[in-house]
Amino acid sequence: MSMSIHHAASEIHQKCFLREWSMENKSKWELLDMDCLVSIFEKVGMDDLLLSLPFVCKSWYRASLQPYCWKVLDIQHLQSMGILFTNRFVSTYRIKWFSSMGLVKLLVKLGHGSSVKVILPDEFAYEELVYISDKCPALKFLSLPAACILKDIADSIPSLVHKWRNLEHLHLDYIQLGFPLSKIVEEIGRHCKNFIGISVNAGIIDDEAVSAIVTWLPKLRTLDVRGTTFFGIMDMGFTLSKKNLLKILGGCKELDFLAVRECSQLKIDNEILKKASHIKNFKYEILDHSSDFGWGPNYDYDDYCDYWLEYYAEAM
Repeated sequence: MSMSIHHAASEIHQKCFLREWSMENKSKWELLDMDCLVSIFEKVGMDDLLLSLPFVCKSWYRASLQPYCWKVLDIQHLQSMGILFTNRFVSTYRIKWFSSMGLVKLLVKLGHGSSVKVILPDEFAYEELVYISDKCPALKFLSLPAACILKDIADSIPSLVHKWRNLEHLHLDYIQLGFPLSKIVEEIGRHCKNFIGISVNAGIIDDEAVSAIVTWLPKLRTLDVRGTTFFGIMDMGFTLSKKNLLKILGGCKELDFLAVRECSQLKIDNEILKKASHIKNFKYEILDHSSDFGWGPNYDYDDYCDYWLEYYAEAM
């Protein structure tokens, strides 16, 4: 998941601010208001929040323990840093070896059960997802890698959904063949009464999954499906047939955000446009050309994240 320009600029600004304070205002570290510190800390990267900021001074350490700093647990970001992160983590906390389960437990403990967004890494153990499901009752947004999930783990996910009672959005990087999306959707419909959206970066939503969405999620408000590019070289398309899109449009009448991009077997025509005319925010792409309503080639997934965050802010 790429970071949008304005998010990157904001993070750089916050890091520069902290660096200037650490170099030029050592005597004033203790004077920074706690609420101000927490507001800044929640915007910096998790690596800095774990490995740098708590060790500057006592007030920064206390600020780093505030649950609000850990509303978002982006474990994928930490894993993407590879050995650079794990070696530094081991050195900083003076432990013998790195444990991914140990990291998950630490992050969840720091969040005091109040974390609302969890982004799982490409490789994770079933026990880690179980722990998050048990200890993060406030979870609203969950991102699963999907393409890298072992079959036995994937098949066990539906049995955990009843623990995600506050879940509002599920993001899947890739839906591989055999992934139990229809069963997950059914369990979400049974147990997650505030659920509003699904987003998928690549793969296929088949007839069974579409039927489950229409049956169990008739009040779905957002659906974002698109192909993507891995490592900048390998295009991974998304498969959604016209028949199934029309079925979703007919069954999910409360949709107010629909995004369809780089979908094979699908051409947006007048029939679809008429059926989707009630949708406030309909974004799509036809073949290699962006539509009047759609994106250019630089559309970023963070566009949807911004939409979700705006919705979440209004709901608070």
